[in-house]
Amino acid sequence: MSANALVNTAAALAVADSSGRVTCWSAGAQALWGYTLEEIVGSPLGDLFSADGSALLHRAGRPLDAQAQLYALSNDDPSAGFLLMAQRRTGRGTRRADDELTRWLFEQHPSILVIFDLEARC
Repeated sequence: MSANALVNTAAALAVADSSGRVTCWSAGAQALWGYTLEEIVGSPLGDLFSADGSALLHRAGRPLDAQAQLYALSNDDPSAGFLLMAQRRTGRGTRRADDELTRWLFEQHPSILVIFDLEARC
């Protein structure tokens, strides 16, 4: 999967550098949050969340009925940055926006992934 495919995916993905500034923004992220690539690149990931970090916020300031996961791009190199994956909630739980992309991401990151909630619980 190329970087171009990553940007053009329907999944809501944002890649950030080690300082938390957005460096890559997918078409799915634009559809979810409302920011264009030009508007969001260079902005802090924190701009995508409410002040207390409990909700994702649309560009217009309204809360989104969605959830997100944040992954370090490398366990060995903290300067590698982060991947933020988000998806809308559905009535039957959460459904992956792009199963092919999700499989590819796990194949690229063979280390164990641990996902924490906002209170640092697994």
